[in-house]
Amino acid sequence: AWGGGGGGGSKSCVVLVNNIQEGMVTIDGLFNLMSVAGVVSRIKILFNKRDSALVQFETPEHAENARVCLSGIPLFGKSLMVSNSKYAVVQTNQSDLEEAAKGEGRLFGEFATSPNHRYRGAAARNVPAIEPTKLVHVSNLPAQLTEDDIKEIFDATWPVHKIKFIPPPP
Repeated sequence: AWGGGGGGGSKSCVVLVNNIQEGMVTIDGLFNLMSVAGVVSRIKILFNKRDSALVQFETPEHAENARVCLSGIPLFGKSLMVSNSKYAVVQTNQSDLEEAAKGEGRLFGEFATSPNHRYRGAAARNVPAIEPTKLVHVSNLPAQLTEDDIKEIFDATWPVHKIKFIPPPP
């Protein structure tokens, strides 16, 4: 259902993402976020409704995983809403392709052949159904970084409440 409750039953590969912070979320940023749930083929931010996007996954299971795991997560002060779409595919037109060639500020992205997929290629593994958490593990940091340095890096996007350094093994 279009913008409906996002209930199950749909076997579409496309989800509707609402409540995007307009001007803060890019096509590439949305690709990175949605790729947590599965292999993303196409993304289109709606021209007349810039706080909404259609995301096409490789399989209906990946789309369902996105709906279950990503709906309700906080993103730039808003709660993301992911629901089933009435569309079977994300359609493109000539203006979308021209916009995609521009880079930043574009409203359409084709990711079917992207080398940045988490679940494809040499590093391929099964797509987990794990909801995002507020815990972030960061590794391979330069030894000279302080707790304040790390807070400064992350605070621009999300407030840091606690940092725990884990010493390297002997």
